[in-house]
Parts: sequence; structure tokens; C-alpha cells
Amino acid sequence: MSELITRRTFLKTTGAAALAVAASGMLAGCGGAYASTPDGLVAAAVDSDKVVDFGAFTANIGRFDQWTSSSIYEGGERHNYLYAAFAVSTMSSTDSITINTSDLTFAHTGGSKGTVVGLGYKGLNSDKTDYVFKTSLSVGNASQKTVILFIDLGTISNSSFQSLYTGQMTLTLKKSGKTAVFTYTGLQDAPSSRIF
Repeated sequence: MSELITRRTFLKTTGAAALAVAASGMLAGCGGAYASTPDGLVAAAVDSDKVVDFGAFTANIGRFDQWTSSSIYEGGERHNYLYAAFAVSTMSSTDSITINTSDLTFAHTGGSKGTVVGLGYKGLNSDKTDYVFKTSLSVGNASQKTVILFIDLGTISNSSFQSLYTGQMTLTLKKSGKTAVFTYTGLQDAPSSRIF
């Protein structure tokens, strides 16, 4: 025996199905390089062959990966970020060092701009409206610390990860009268390094 379906039942059923499809699409968009906060980001390990020696300390950085932030914590616009593991070791029991984000600069030959904004992530501000990144890294005597370094490339309307797959990227660290340059030939490549 066949059952008749009324117009009202048909509309209710199709409306519920459409809502379920829309909800699943929103959840599918939450994966990959997009996450509301960078708490769960895992950076690739640093390559011990790329370390640079400043005398009192050594510094090293891994390959870059990408993260897109949430507009909730960026004043209404999402930002593209690069991030990488950044390791600093002091050489003896009498040496300690503090590195600030202002000691580091990022450049890309393709014209992409970026600013080093974090040497680690603290969390959200007290109002839960903005990200709070650590702006300095202090390493005590005969110690080693590894943090995630964050580079803000700007809003997604003004930046693109795609452009970083070509051209060279450099991260420059100036400290203790010396300059180290980590050079990447493309996004997600391990850097080469030199100091002068």
C-alpha cells in the first residue's frame, strides 16, 4: 500500500535536509590550515645542519607552514600567517640571551610582506577578542628553548600563500653585532643559513 505525502510534510522534510547539508558544509570548512586559534599547531622539527652560531648562542629555524586565523580575533578580517619552529641554545653556564620579534625581519622576493609578530603564543586577551603572542624569547645559562615563530602576512584579501611557492623568502636575525640569514627557496622547503 502506498502512502500519500502532503505538501506540508514534503516542505518540512526537504527543509530539514537542506539545513543538514548546510551544517555539514560549515563543519567541513574548519579543517586544514584554518583554525580559530593557533593552540594546536605543530611545527616541523628544525634541521640541525642549518644552525647558526652567534658565539654566545646558536639559533635555528625549521620549514614554514601556513595558518589562517579567525576573523573573530582579528577585528573582523582573517589573516594569513607563516609559522615555524624556532630554536635557541646558549653555549655556557655564563651566557643567557633574549631575542625580541624586533630582532627578526621577513622578506620575499615576490613582494609578499610579512611581520614577525610572535615567538610563541600566549592565548587570547582578557576580553577574548584578540590573539596575544609572546614578543620575546629568553633563554637562560646553558639552556635550549624551541618555540613557534609567527609571521603575519596580513589580511587574506591582501595576501596569498600561493605567491610564496615561488621566489625566495628570507628570515633575518640581527643580534650581538652579527646577522644571520635563513633563506627558503619556496614555501615548505627547509632553509639554508649563513651568518656574517
